[in-house]
Amino acid sequence: MNELKGLRVTTHVARDLLQSADLFRHPERVVWEYVANGLEYSDSGVQPLVRVAIQSNPKRVVISDNGRGMDRGGLVQFFTMHAENQDRLSGRPGRGFFGTGKSAAFAIANVLRIATVKNGKRSVVELRRSDLEEASSGDPVPVRELAIEAPVSLPNGTTVTIEDFRITKLNRSDIIKAVERHLRHWGRGVRVEVDGLEVEPHVPPISFTEKHVFSKDEFEHLEGCELVLHVSKAPLLEEDRGVAILANGTLHETTLGTAKGKPMSQYIFGELEVPALAQPYKGVAAFDMSRSGQLNPENEIVLATYAGISRHVEALRQRLVESEKQRKSAEEAEKLQAQADEIARLINQDYADYSKRFRPVPTGGSGATDLRPSSKSHGEGEEVFLPEGEEPAVEVNEDIVPIEPQDNTIGPEPREPTPKVEPADPEAADTTGHTERRAPSKRHPTGGFTVQFRENGSEAARAFYERETRTIFINLDHPQVQAAKGDAEVDEPNFKRLSYEIAFTEYAIGFAQENATNNYYTDFYEPLFDMRDRIDSLARKAANVFRSS
Repeated sequence: MNELKGLRVTTHVARDLLQSADLFRHPERVVWEYVANGLEYSDSGVQPLVRVAIQSNPKRVVISDNGRGMDRGGLVQFFTMHAENQDRLSGRPGRGFFGTGKSAAFAIANVLRIATVKNGKRSVVELRRSDLEEASSGDPVPVRELAIEAPVSLPNGTTVTIEDFRITKLNRSDIIKAVERHLRHWGRGVRVEVDGLEVEPHVPPISFTEKHVFSKDEFEHLEGCELVLHVSKAPLLEEDRGVAILANGTLHETTLGTAKGKPMSQYIFGELEVPALAQPYKGVAAFDMSRSGQLNPENEIVLATYAGISRHVEALRQRLVESEKQRKSAEEAEKLQAQADEIARLINQDYADYSKRFRPVPTGGSGATDLRPSSKSHGEGEEVFLPEGEEPAVEVNEDIVPIEPQDNTIGPEPREPTPKVEPADPEAADTTGHTERRAPSKRHPTGGFTVQFRENGSEAARAFYERETRTIFINLDHPQVQAAKGDAEVDEPNFKRLSYEIAFTEYAIGFAQENATNNYYTDFYEPLFDMRDRIDSLARKAANVFRSS
């Protein structure tokens, strides 16, 4: 236990601090833990504000808030392991189920310092990982008291300093993205700044939204819970896909249920608040202390949650697939399809040409490969330049043959926005509720690159490369593309030329991304050279498209 006369941590608590710290494996998760504490324990009548400062030399992260602060008793409670926080004990909902969050810093660093002000009294304490590691049985580990309830003229609030890092990588972008994702579910009225810049909740552009309130007849544990499903205007990044499962605003997991990996599921996201997950439950716990982002499917409430999400997400996905099929039959879509096929043919021809000219040569580095021109023509069985695990797109001892794309289907007509599909009978969808929990295997397409036109919204980028399928999406709603097209047909020269240029550029970026992912580069400038060469090569192949008509 902690002692009031000199804050101290006993040996078994020191051990538990280190063990629980190991559950926080990523810096962004550690930082969010303290940001969330600052937002949750706000001072009455004050808009919660948390500031994060990330220093690189030496590495240090400082998280300060304008919350209610802690007195000496609060600090004792802070260093008490496996104890619910005082808000939850007093009946106010919150995140602290296990009291393990305070140890998160030791997953990435050796020093945790807490400076806190409450009612004009300031305390500063420090805990070091080395002190916890050196604790022997029965000996208390001192929490270093740098100041205890010293009178000050400062507002309430707490500053957490994490320093003496044990990791080498501290990515500011990853921290900002994590804060953006979590703030989407936190609600309004809170502010977070990272290095002086306010972080806004990240919400992808929405085409339309559907809502469903569960009845007791459907799932008893979900009675009255509202499932909100959004369909985005553009394909979502992996981390943005799926339904966020919340309990009192705390994010526990994001899932697509049985729809994961199926066509059009990459457009679906949403949220489901399940208050029952935050209530005491007799039996298998819904989640553990690790904040791992995974719920326990053995829990009855979790199982019902998975089933409810799977049923409605799958029903929506099937309607999107059907709507997509209808859009593909339009005349303008057919013209765009032909254009996409021709662009893809040139891209795949370029990829085939490159594969014949280069072969991977080990550099001697850890997992790195040097790309050098082959000193001879490739013979039968000789390795060509392809990512690990894929078959060659063409036979290397044959003449150059365009690689046939596996599916060059295009998206919606440029003049017609994504339709708002009418809700269908959810009973028609999968109701098993089963969620695959194994790590997904990577898809390695063997049919080359494909090109598709999509209406992704004016705010989205003009192109998007989906690595899993090697598909280049050209955004018909982008202002530059809209200006090039105007009121003309899609086979108008200006529009065609711009489409080719956009696809060629995105292909060059995707080409370099594939190589970088497979450790083919040893110097930072090599991807730039590859991108320049691929664009130049394709510009020569497509020269006729740019001739005056």
